[in-house]
Amino acid sequence: MLAFDPEPGCWRPYPNPYGGLETLKPDAYVRTASGDYEDSWFVEIDLDTEGRATITAKAERYIDCFQTSAVQKNEGVFPRTIWITPTEKRARLLREIFARLPEGGARLFVIATDAEAVSLLVAGGAQ
Repeated sequence: MLAFDPEPGCWRPYPNPYGGLETLKPDAYVRTASGDYEDSWFVEIDLDTEGRATITAKAERYIDCFQTSAVQKNEGVFPRTIWITPTEKRARLLREIFARLPEGGARLFVIATDAEAVSLLVAGGAQ
């Protein structure tokens, strides 16, 4: 692991369409290396306590932030977001929610159970 930044240090400001600022609030930011490649990640720890509407709204904030290019301008890339869930059942629910996002939105996200998360981060997100 090259970097680990927990909240609030991992939070990223971005402009909203009305001229104000919003803040993307991941649980953490991680940068890993695999061979010659570095990968940047926003981390969402899902404890299976939030409903569909809350997860959808949170995912839409990531899409909104991505579309402004604010993070890309400051950091060179927009990190993928790994949603770490306690169970495969919860992972299936997140996949279902993300499949209904606007076209291309789900590409920002990787879903892993607690047991899969570390190996997935080290592998660069290959699913």
